[in-house]
Amino acid sequence: MGLGLTLSLAATGPANATDRDGINFKKRYFWAGYTGTKCELWSSNGTGKGTKLVKKIDSGMAGGSGPREFAVLGNYLYFAASGTGVGREVYRTDGTGKGTKLVKDIVSGIYGSSPQYLTKAGKHVYFAARGTDIGIELWRTNGTGAGTSLVADIEQPEGGGHDDYGSSPSDLTALGSKVIFSASVEGKGRELYVSNGTSGGTKMLQDIYAGSGSSDPDEMAAFKGKVYFAATATSGDRELWVTNGTAAGTKRLKNISTKGSSSPTALTVMGKHVYFTAVGNNGKRGLWRTDGTAKGTKLVKSLPSTPVYLVSSAKTLYFSSMKFSTSGSTAWLWKSDGTKKGTKTIRKFTGSNPIPHNLVVANSKLFFWVSTGGSKNKNHVWVSNGTKKGTKKVPGAGTGCYGVS
Repeated sequence: MGLGLTLSLAATGPANATDRDGINFKKRYFWAGYTGTKCELWSSNGTGKGTKLVKKIDSGMAGGSGPREFAVLGNYLYFAASGTGVGREVYRTDGTGKGTKLVKDIVSGIYGSSPQYLTKAGKHVYFAARGTDIGIELWRTNGTGAGTSLVADIEQPEGGGHDDYGSSPSDLTALGSKVIFSASVEGKGRELYVSNGTSGGTKMLQDIYAGSGSSDPDEMAAFKGKVYFAATATSGDRELWVTNGTAAGTKRLKNISTKGSSSPTALTVMGKHVYFTAVGNNGKRGLWRTDGTAKGTKLVKSLPSTPVYLVSSAKTLYFSSMKFSTSGSTAWLWKSDGTKKGTKTIRKFTGSNPIPHNLVVANSKLFFWVSTGGSKNKNHVWVSNGTKKGTKKVPGAGTGCYGVS
């Protein structure tokens, strides 16, 4: 991207049920924050008085429980964390310390099952995890230990046994009660899959990059009964694709760049469109949107720097951008109503790596982290009402556990 740093382009919003580092739950912002040197679960309403530690889940580990991979199902918030005497497993909370508990110890020991990509679909939370005798595969839970089980062992090598890495499902996205995701198997590479929650109902949708190559489907967003995503075809072009959950309904939506790959990122739903970033025929990455048709896939606005971390409220899209310099970088927090004229900056940030990241909308407020850079490089928690004056640090929030990735 020419920014001189690594940015996580996968951002979440209402289109996705999960957020890796923070989420909106019961009109509050929940995130992984430091309590001294320990990373634990915090929540905030955007004020100092309303900001608090939810629970110290792991009092034994030097770094704390490290909560991450959040998803909401019913009245509970689910996440991955390491507990006292327990490896990394799925937990849930009702928002109180007393109501924060381990769901199931899938793999006994200090390492645990290491669940990732928690996503609510139907009456379950789906996730990728390692089993006692299998690699990383698709699991689900209804919130109880008895209701937590392996969905499908997708990667089964021809010689028998199990691959240590398994199919490594990723980018889980709900499509009704089903889940769309990316998985990798021997001889087919990483492709698009669907599951209805049963082993027999878990299958590859299409070998988009034919043969052993990988289409690497990611950046997924559910919109009007379909899932939109980025994928690489056999031709090598990475473009915008769509699926309705069937093989016949999985196709490229539009060849945005006829001069190479448009490489769509950060797909996020707002109103009647899916917004994303893509490279046009001019070779520059800008803000785009689609109504689900090729004709309705258009550039919203070209920007002076690459837009990342898209999230949305009901009527406002938020994102960040940054220009890197060895003498000091400049980053911007943006908002957009979906039009060129209505896409404008909220506030500028400067420093060695000042880009606003881990954006989450909770109770009509935008929460995000900004790194101080330098040797300490702490991530301060900020809140914004969409105006420069109303964008400020959250008092008493401490710092976020995870940096720009």
